[in-house]
Amino acid sequence: MDYRVNEKIKFGLITLAACLGVSITAALGSWQLSRAAQKAALQADIKAQSAKPPITAKSLRALPDPSQPCAGGLPSGAFGLKKQPSILKTVR
Repeated sequence: MDYRVNEKIKFGLITLAACLGVSITAALGSWQLSRAAQKAALQADIKAQSAKPPITAKSLRALPDPSQPCAGGLPSGAFGLKKQPSILKTVR
């Protein structure tokens, strides 16, 4: 009797390990296919960017200087923000 119980436990563990191995392999295959789709989309984006004309120095000089603040600052309500007093001015 002892021998049969050990055989049943052994068979169950081997079956469990096989099912686990098959499910891990299937999950990795699915991940690999989704990753391939991501890489194909990225490659298409790179190809589309390379088809655009290069940026010239003249077009760069025409852009506003990002290190300088806007003349009027952010307009009231920009990005859902309302003008509020500075915390540094209110805490004294």
